[in-house]
Amino acid sequence: MFYRSDNTVETVESTGLGMYIAKESVAKLNGEISLTSTLHVGTIFKIVLPKIRVLSVMP
Repeated sequence: MFYRSDNTVETVESTGLGMYIAKESVAKLNGEISLTSTLHVGTIFKIVLPKIRVLSVMP
């Protein structure tokens, strides 16, 4: 589960479910999610999803 840190720049009321939902969604698509965070600078999230090949297209 994700935890919302107390040292955020903004005070926003939220449940903290957004990151959990993103993580679970990426996992279901066989992807990867990672982050890099620097205090007082910001956070970068990286999401990588596998390329899928479409075998046929229905009209």
